[in-house]
Amino acid sequence: MTRFILQPRWIPWHLLCLVVTLVFVRMASWQWDVAHRQQDLDWQNAAYSVQWLVFIGFVWWFWYKVMADQRAVEAQRADEEEMVD
Repeated sequence: MTRFILQPRWIPWHLLCLVVTLVFVRMASWQWDVAHRQQDLDWQNAAYSVQWLVFIGFVWWFWYKVMADQRAVEAQRADEEEMVD
């Protein structure tokens, strides 16, 4: 799978996922700081900061599904081409 995901056509996809992850980490950090600015903990903003981390999980789950599905499609095409020959 490593050779598959390092193909040049996937590099923009990897970079997009990485940039989105960095933005979400920054948003979680900002939300956490806002939650702790007051004397009492602001639970709503604290929950939002955790929510950004969950969104990161969705980004990488989606990345994995796209990579796995595309690899399966290409393996199926290779098998079909092999049968034709």
